[in-house]
Formats: sequence, structure tokens, C-alpha cells
Amino acid sequence: MKTLVKYLIVPLFVLGITLPAHAYKLPAYSKLCEQLKDLKGWKAEKCTGMNMTASPMGEVVSATRSYSRGDESVNAVIVSGMQATSYWAPFAYNMQMDSDDQFVKITKIKGFSVGIIYNKKDKSGNIAVLLKKSGNNMPAALFNIGFNNMDWEKDLDIAKKFNWTAMKDLF
Repeated sequence: MKTLVKYLIVPLFVLGITLPAHAYKLPAYSKLCEQLKDLKGWKAEKCTGMNMTASPMGEVVSATRSYSRGDESVNAVIVSGMQATSYWAPFAYNMQMDSDDQFVKITKIKGFSVGIIYNKKDKSGNIAVLLKKSGNNMPAALFNIGFNNMDWEKDLDIAKKFNWTAMKDLF
């Protein structure tokens, strides 16, 4: 009987303590939604999100909220894990470019690395704010704000209305 306890119960006890600590280290998506506040003069949709604790990609949390005003639209997203890596991928090599069609820039704002992609012809793009890096220097958490029918400078002004430090502190 002691052998059964040693080989079955003790490992289950250890797993019971270890797994929840890993499964719940990211915030609930509702906490991220609290950071995607109303924007004055914009119609905001309800924030949606998810927590995924068991996946091949590891633990993931995300929250999304869309805003519109006339023909302008903005989609704000806070993500972690592999999703953050995919949003940051265009900026991973620190490439900057300006052409007739597109503008890509990486800069620092308020101590955060910020990547900007702007499609000049259709006045759309994304602004990605790197909130936190993981131990292997990959993006662990990111705020992304996609936009349509506006200049990137205007979208950057909108992005700055969100509290990036409060978002970072959730991770």
C-alpha cells in the first residue's frame, strides 16, 4: 500500500499543485477587456476574448474590441503567446521601409517598442506595441490596433489613448 501511495498519489498531488500554477498565470480575458476602453466620439462593439490553457501553443489569452466612426474603423487587440509573435513578425528584423505603396517603421514610444505598417493607397494598417518579451526574447504580450480609412498618425494618436503600462502590468 505504501508503494501505491508513493507512485500514484504523490505524483498526482504534485501535478495537482503544479498544473494550476501554469494554467492560470495569464490574466482572464475580462481583465484585458477592461483595458480596451470606450473612445470618445467612436461607436464601440462589445469586447470579446478567450483564455486557452491547454493547447500545443501553450497558454493564450486575447481580447478584441472594434470601434467605428463614419467610414473609419479601428480594431484593438491585446494578445499573448504565439498570437503576439505573429502580430510582431513584420517587425522582428527591425526593418524599416518607405515606398509609394507602403510604410513600415519601428520606433520607441514611452519606453515601448512600436511597429507601424501603413498601406498608403487604402489608408489602412496596423500599429503593434510590444508589451512584454518572454525569456527567449520573443513577444510574450502585445497590443495591436488595426485601422482602416485613416492616416497612421491618427491611428497612433488613438493607440496612445490606451494605457500600455496597465496592459503590460497584467502580464
